[in-house]
Amino acid sequence: MYACTIRTAAPTTPGLDDAQFDIHLAYARALAERGELEASEAQYAAALKLRPDDQAARDGQRQVAMSKQYAVMEAAWGKDDDRAIAALQEIMKIDPGYRETRQKLYALLIARADRQLAAGERDAAFETLMEALNVQPDAGEAQQRLASYTPTPTPEPTRPAPAQPAYVQPQQPARQPAPAPAPAPAPAPPPSSGGGSACPGGVCP
Repeated sequence: MYACTIRTAAPTTPGLDDAQFDIHLAYARALAERGELEASEAQYAAALKLRPDDQAARDGQRQVAMSKQYAVMEAAWGKDDDRAIAALQEIMKIDPGYRETRQKLYALLIARADRQLAAGERDAAFETLMEALNVQPDAGEAQQRLASYTPTPTPEPTRPAPAQPAYVQPQQPARQPAPAPAPAPAPAPPPSSGGGSACPGGVCP
């Protein structure tokens, strides 16, 4: 390259590093657009040797890394789920919002969990479902499958209430019959109408 030739011939030329950085960066972008990801990645690495903290070069390098992993996922889709999952997990570490990374990884994890559940591998399925839940918390399928890990509470048997003693109304004491009223005294005989003594024979005791 021209900048490399200048560096060899006149390494102290002012602005040489800047010119070489710009060439590496532009070439890396052009290679990435053509899909030549390995070559693009090498050019970004060369640019970062000149400017280790350059944000544009770092962003470009990250994009190339994710593009490479996404291509791996697409090639493995439907053929090697484990490889596809591993590629998408690498993208998640860089940028979870890259293309359809979340949706595709979630779908692959649910499919893996279903296979594990069918094989009786409940512990492994639990780990897979928890990862799927972390990838897409609101999707729903992971929660439905995780529900089987939560025991249904068994209601306690209803205990019969202790029997209450039957209320017995206290008996009233038997009423005694009222005593018969005393007989009224006999009335005195009326006085004799003849004006004489009422005593027999006229002689009163």
